[in-house]
Amino acid sequence: MNVQASDGTFTDRIRITWAASTWATSYTVYRATSTSRRATKVAIGTTTDTSYDDTTASAGVTYYYVTATNAYGESGFSTYDTGYR
Repeated sequence: MNVQASDGTFTDRIRITWAASTWATSYTVYRATSTSRRATKVAIGTTTDTSYDDTTASAGVTYYYVTATNAYGESGFSTYDTGYR
């Protein structure tokens, strides 16, 4: 999915973008503060677009983003990218 999260581009949000996935009808954006398998991944939003603005991210914290597609149910997590505001 080629997930990309902005790195300090915005002071009020982190913009997450990704490539469209075949058959996807919507995307759920998750956020975690670690790449550990046991890290808690929190769903922060759902969209039909291929971008999402995280306006609830705290300044100075690096987040790890992954998206899951939803065509016939939710798929596994995609690769992640870090982002910060």
